[in-house]
Amino acid sequence: MMVMEWANVNHIIECELTKIDFESTAATRQLQPLQKDLIDLHRWRRHSMKYHSILQRNLAICREKCAAGWKDSIHGQKRAEARKIDFESLLLDFQILQTRAENLITVVSAQISVQIGDLAVVEAVRMRRLTIAALFFLPLSLITGLLSMGGSFALDSSRWWVFFAVAIPLTVAVVFVGSRPTGPKPQLSKPKQFNELDSTWLQALGMSY
Repeated sequence: MMVMEWANVNHIIECELTKIDFESTAATRQLQPLQKDLIDLHRWRRHSMKYHSILQRNLAICREKCAAGWKDSIHGQKRAEARKIDFESLLLDFQILQTRAENLITVVSAQISVQIGDLAVVEAVRMRRLTIAALFFLPLSLITGLLSMGGSFALDSSRWWVFFAVAIPLTVAVVFVGSRPTGPKPQLSKPKQFNELDSTWLQALGMSY
Protein backbone atom coordinates (compact mmCIF):
# COMPACT_ATOMS: atom_id res chain seq x y z
CA MET A 1 0.00 0.00 0.00
CA MET A 2 2.81 2.38 0.91
CA VAL A 3 4.65 1.58 -2.31
CA MET A 4 1.54 2.34 -4.34
CA GLU A 5 1.16 5.72 -2.64
CA TRP A 6 4.77 6.58 -3.42
CA ALA A 7 4.26 5.45 -7.02
CA ASN A 8 1.23 7.74 -7.23
CA VAL A 9 3.29 10.71 -5.97
CA ASN A 10 5.99 9.87 -8.50
CA HIS A 11 3.38 9.81 -11.28
CA ILE A 12 2.00 13.22 -10.25
CA ILE A 13 5.44 14.85 -10.33
CA GLU A 14 6.22 13.17 -13.65
CA CYS A 15 3.00 14.53 -15.17
CA GLU A 16 3.75 18.06 -13.96
CA LEU A 17 7.28 17.93 -15.38
CA THR A 18 5.96 16.57 -18.68
CA LYS A 19 3.48 19.44 -18.86
CA ILE A 20 6.21 22.02 -18.28
CA ASP A 21 8.47 20.26 -20.76
CA PHE A 22 5.74 20.35 -23.41
CA GLU A 23 5.04 24.04 -22.77
CA SER A 24 8.75 24.89 -23.00
CA THR A 25 8.80 23.70 -26.62
CA ALA A 26 6.35 26.43 -27.69
CA ALA A 27 7.71 28.84 -30.29
CA THR A 28 6.87 32.06 -28.43
CA ARG A 29 6.16 32.38 -24.72
CA GLN A 30 5.76 35.39 -22.48
CA LEU A 31 8.08 36.16 -19.59
CA GLN A 32 5.52 35.69 -16.79
CA PRO A 33 4.56 32.08 -17.72
CA LEU A 34 8.24 31.21 -17.94
CA GLN A 35 8.88 32.64 -14.49
CA LYS A 36 5.92 30.65 -13.12
CA ASP A 37 7.30 27.47 -14.68
CA LEU A 38 10.69 28.15 -13.15
CA ILE A 39 9.14 28.53 -9.69
CA ASP A 40 7.18 25.29 -10.17
CA LEU A 41 10.30 23.45 -11.33
CA HIS A 42 12.23 24.51 -8.24
CA ARG A 43 9.33 23.34 -6.08
CA TRP A 44 9.11 19.92 -7.78
CA ARG A 45 12.87 19.56 -7.58
CA ARG A 46 12.79 20.20 -3.83
CA HIS A 47 9.92 17.70 -3.44
CA SER A 48 11.83 15.07 -5.41
CA MET A 49 14.92 15.54 -3.23
CA LYS A 50 12.82 15.36 -0.05
CA TYR A 51 10.92 12.25 -1.15
CA HIS A 52 14.16 10.61 -2.25
CA SER A 53 15.62 11.16 1.22
CA ILE A 54 12.47 9.74 2.89
CA LEU A 55 12.56 6.67 0.65
CA GLN A 56 16.20 6.09 1.50
CA ARG A 57 15.30 5.94 5.20
CA ASN A 58 12.35 3.64 4.45
CA LEU A 59 14.59 1.34 2.45
CA ALA A 60 17.11 1.19 5.30
CA ILE A 61 14.31 0.31 7.74
CA CYS A 62 12.98 -2.32 5.34
CA ARG A 63 16.39 -3.92 5.03
CA GLU A 64 16.85 -4.09 8.80
CA LYS A 65 13.36 -4.92 10.07
CA CYS A 66 12.03 -7.12 7.29
CA ALA A 67 15.08 -9.33 7.12
CA ALA A 68 15.02 -9.81 10.89
CA GLY A 69 11.26 -10.25 11.19
CA TRP A 70 10.78 -12.71 8.33
CA LYS A 71 14.00 -14.66 8.53
CA ASP A 72 12.18 -17.88 9.46
CA SER A 73 9.65 -17.69 6.65
CA ILE A 74 10.54 -18.24 3.02
CA HIS A 75 7.40 -16.47 1.89
CA GLY A 76 8.19 -13.54 4.21
CA GLN A 77 11.72 -13.31 2.89
CA LYS A 78 10.38 -13.16 -0.67
CA ARG A 79 7.98 -10.39 0.31
CA ALA A 80 10.79 -8.49 2.05
CA GLU A 81 12.98 -8.82 -1.01
CA ALA A 82 10.11 -7.62 -3.23
CA ARG A 83 9.57 -4.58 -1.00
CA LYS A 84 13.26 -3.72 -1.16
CA ILE A 85 13.18 -3.97 -4.96
CA ASP A 86 10.13 -1.69 -5.03
CA PHE A 87 11.81 0.92 -2.84
CA GLU A 88 15.00 0.77 -4.90
CA SER A 89 12.95 1.27 -8.07
CA LEU A 90 11.16 4.25 -6.51
CA LEU A 91 14.49 5.73 -5.43
CA LEU A 92 15.73 5.50 -9.00
CA ASP A 93 12.51 7.06 -10.32
CA PHE A 94 12.75 10.04 -7.96
CA GLN A 95 16.42 10.46 -8.82
CA ILE A 96 15.45 10.58 -12.52
CA LEU A 97 12.74 13.15 -11.74
CA GLN A 98 15.22 15.30 -9.86
CA THR A 99 17.66 15.21 -12.78
CA ARG A 100 14.85 15.96 -15.22
CA ALA A 101 13.72 18.94 -13.14
CA GLU A 102 17.28 20.28 -13.06
CA ASN A 103 17.56 19.98 -16.85
CA LEU A 104 14.24 21.76 -17.31
CA ILE A 105 15.37 24.50 -14.93
CA THR A 106 18.38 25.06 -17.19
CA VAL A 107 16.17 25.20 -20.30
CA VAL A 108 13.57 27.55 -18.80
CA SER A 109 16.28 29.80 -17.33
CA ALA A 110 17.84 30.08 -20.78
CA GLN A 111 14.45 31.00 -22.27
CA ILE A 112 13.98 33.66 -19.58
CA SER A 113 17.43 35.07 -20.38
CA VAL A 114 16.48 35.27 -24.07
CA GLN A 115 13.22 37.05 -23.23
CA ILE A 116 15.01 39.53 -20.96
CA GLY A 117 17.59 40.12 -23.69
CA ASP A 118 14.84 40.83 -26.23
CA LEU A 119 13.19 43.29 -23.83
CA ALA A 120 16.55 44.99 -23.27
CA VAL A 121 17.00 45.38 -27.03
CA VAL A 122 13.52 46.90 -27.37
CA GLU A 123 14.19 49.34 -24.52
CA ALA A 124 17.55 50.26 -26.07
CA VAL A 125 15.84 51.06 -29.39
CA ARG A 126 13.29 53.23 -27.60
CA MET A 127 15.98 55.09 -25.70
CA ARG A 128 17.92 55.64 -28.91
CA ARG A 129 14.85 57.17 -30.55
CA LEU A 130 14.36 59.50 -27.59
CA THR A 131 18.03 60.44 -27.65
CA ILE A 132 17.93 61.28 -31.36
CA ALA A 133 14.79 63.36 -30.83
CA ALA A 134 16.48 65.23 -27.97
CA LEU A 135 19.60 65.79 -30.07
CA PHE A 136 17.44 67.19 -32.86
CA PHE A 137 15.38 69.64 -30.79
CA LEU A 138 18.06 70.75 -28.31
CA PRO A 139 20.05 72.94 -30.77
CA LEU A 140 16.83 74.43 -32.15
CA SER A 141 15.72 75.41 -28.64
CA LEU A 142 19.13 76.89 -27.88
CA ILE A 143 19.30 78.97 -31.06
CA THR A 144 15.68 80.10 -30.63
CA GLY A 145 16.42 81.26 -27.09
CA LEU A 146 19.55 83.13 -28.09
CA LEU A 147 18.09 84.86 -31.13
CA SER A 148 14.87 85.84 -29.35
CA MET A 149 16.82 88.22 -27.11
CA GLY A 150 16.99 90.72 -29.98
CA GLY A 151 14.20 91.92 -32.27
CA SER A 152 16.17 91.93 -35.52
CA PHE A 153 16.06 88.15 -36.01
CA ALA A 154 12.28 87.71 -36.18
CA LEU A 155 10.65 86.12 -39.21
CA ASP A 156 9.33 89.48 -40.45
CA SER A 157 12.68 91.27 -40.02
CA SER A 158 15.61 91.60 -42.37
CA ARG A 159 17.75 88.95 -40.60
CA TRP A 160 15.20 86.15 -40.50
CA TRP A 161 17.60 83.86 -42.42
CA VAL A 162 20.17 83.89 -39.59
CA PHE A 163 18.10 81.44 -37.54
CA PHE A 164 18.07 78.82 -40.32
CA ALA A 165 21.68 79.48 -41.27
CA VAL A 166 22.81 78.74 -37.71
CA ALA A 167 20.24 76.18 -36.54
CA ILE A 168 20.39 73.74 -39.48
CA PRO A 169 24.20 73.19 -39.53
CA LEU A 170 24.33 73.07 -35.74
CA THR A 171 21.50 70.53 -35.57
CA VAL A 172 23.13 68.33 -38.21
CA ALA A 173 26.47 68.50 -36.39
CA VAL A 174 24.96 67.65 -32.99
CA VAL A 175 22.93 64.72 -34.36
CA PHE A 176 25.98 63.39 -36.22
CA VAL A 177 28.28 63.60 -33.19
CA GLY A 178 25.65 62.29 -30.77
CA SER A 179 24.70 59.25 -32.90
CA ARG A 180 28.27 58.06 -33.44
CA PRO A 181 29.21 54.87 -31.51
CA THR A 182 31.36 55.57 -28.48
CA GLY A 183 32.42 52.02 -27.61
CA PRO A 184 35.90 50.62 -28.13
CA LYS A 185 36.85 49.74 -31.66
CA PRO A 186 36.92 46.02 -32.42
CA GLN A 187 40.44 44.69 -32.42
CA LEU A 188 41.61 42.99 -35.53
CA SER A 189 42.59 39.39 -35.06
CA LYS A 190 46.31 38.80 -35.05
CA PRO A 191 47.74 36.90 -37.98
CA LYS A 192 48.20 33.27 -37.19
CA GLN A 193 51.76 32.33 -36.40
CA PHE A 194 53.17 29.04 -37.56
CA ASN A 195 56.07 27.08 -36.24
CA GLU A 196 58.92 27.18 -38.68
CA LEU A 197 59.53 23.46 -38.16
CA ASP A 198 55.99 22.49 -39.25
CA SER A 199 55.33 21.34 -42.77
CA THR A 200 53.16 23.25 -45.25
CA TRP A 201 50.57 20.45 -45.01
CA LEU A 202 50.18 20.90 -41.21
CA GLN A 203 49.94 24.66 -41.61
CA ALA A 204 47.19 24.31 -44.23
CA LEU A 205 45.21 22.04 -41.88
CA GLY A 206 45.57 24.48 -38.99
CA MET A 207 47.50 21.93 -36.93
CA SER A 208 50.60 24.01 -36.48
CA TYR A 209 51.97 24.52 -32.99
